[in-house]
Amino acid sequence: DTYCAPPRPAGYAIDGLDTAKYQHPGGATIDWKAVRASGAEFATVKATRGTNVTDEYLATDLPAARAAGLAVAPYHFYTGSSPDTGATQADRFIAAVRATGYTWQRAGDLPPIFDLERMDDGSGRCPTYGTVDDIRAWLDRVEAAFGRTPIIYTQKSFLDDCLGSTTAFARYPLQLADYRSSITEPPLPNGSTSWAM
Repeated sequence: DTYCAPPRPAGYAIDGLDTAKYQHPGGATIDWKAVRASGAEFATVKATRGTNVTDEYLATDLPAARAAGLAVAPYHFYTGSSPDTGATQADRFIAAVRATGYTWQRAGDLPPIFDLERMDDGSGRCPTYGTVDDIRAWLDRVEAAFGRTPIIYTQKSFLDDCLGSTTAFARYPLQLADYRSSITEPPLPNGSTSWAM
């Protein structure tokens, strides 16, 4: 297993990555000590997707990344493919994370992360039944279960195109996706004044 860290963008003091089953081609393991040695300081580990998927590497990656000295957080990929499933998706996430024995006891651990983006079927479409209320159901339930305000991973363009430029999530810390090569500052969603990651 070899991990090659991409160059760190200028001006960014902290480097991290996210993982899911896709980082385990053919069942390969991740050498978390090598990831840490490369300069990575945090890892977000996929826990669940929708109402019925738990990532098969959650139970090994979450504790291994933490043991290697990374700040860690589990994340959930919201699907919105059926109406009013936010609470059900939250319940799956909560159960999956609790089954690993993970708790937010160590200083520096990141809050749970809610991955809010376009459908992952290659279509680029908005989640068919994604609504502010359904998303709030997930956020509220997870915050109540773990006592941590979730971070939302998203893009301004997603919130503009799929949720009518809502400001409903302005109180949440943001992990903003920005795929431009000349990255300086990602565009902030309406109502938000800063981003965390």
